[in-house]
Amino acid sequence: MGKSNTTAGLIILLLLPWTAVALPCRPNLSNNIMHSRKNHSSPLSSNAKMMTSDESEKLLPLHTEVDKLPAPPTQAKKVGTALFYAVSSLGVIFANKIVLSTYAFPSVQTLAFFQFTSTTVALKIASMLGYVNLLPISWSGIKAILPLSTCYLLNILTGLSATQNLSLPMMVLLRRASILMTMLLEKVMLNSQPSKTVQMSVGLMLAGALVAALGDLSFNMMGYIVIFFNDLFTALNGVIMKRTAEEYRKSKMTVLFLNSFLSAIGVAI
Repeated sequence: MGKSNTTAGLIILLLLPWTAVALPCRPNLSNNIMHSRKNHSSPLSSNAKMMTSDESEKLLPLHTEVDKLPAPPTQAKKVGTALFYAVSSLGVIFANKIVLSTYAFPSVQTLAFFQFTSTTVALKIASMLGYVNLLPISWSGIKAILPLSTCYLLNILTGLSATQNLSLPMMVLLRRASILMTMLLEKVMLNSQPSKTVQMSVGLMLAGALVAALGDLSFNMMGYIVIFFNDLFTALNGVIMKRTAEEYRKSKMTVLFLNSFLSAIGVAI
């Protein structure tokens, strides 16, 4: 018994230094293990941070700066556009008058058909070449623009008939009445009240046309009736245009294309 106790005591004394050395090493080992785990987990956390930053960037708008609006037209461009419109309008009126009166072309409908067809073909070619943008044509779009196309057709036909039956000064005088009719229709249908300046401008235009037509007061009942309806359809065309679907109001070339296309079909029928 004494020898066994002595042997056990010696074993314990021999093991104590090793336990004293080994026990402090265990926390270091655990720290190393934790440190290695942190090192292994750090790429995951950085990737997570990168993913969240990427996802947050996806939520941001593509353009952080405010899109710049197109520059307004210059004064020279405005004046040039007005002059071109005036020359083109006068050119069309004189050309129609020469064809219908000087050369005595008998059919207003045939002349209108060729004008509608040439406009439709020209716009389609310009669209194919990329000069103008035309909206896709659909049955719903045709139904939406059909009232406007009807007024457009009647406006052109009555205008050509008035050109055939009246002199140019008288026709210009009576055509100015369309502005007055437009003001009245906009007030009734759109609840639009023109300003005093606009009313005075319309009055001056009517007075100027009356002075220009004083030297030619020829009476033509058929011409007066036709020009009255021409003024009415012109005014209706402007008012209905403002009540047409917004997508077509923004694409005037599409409106012109559909009006010409549908009017050509209407005249051919």
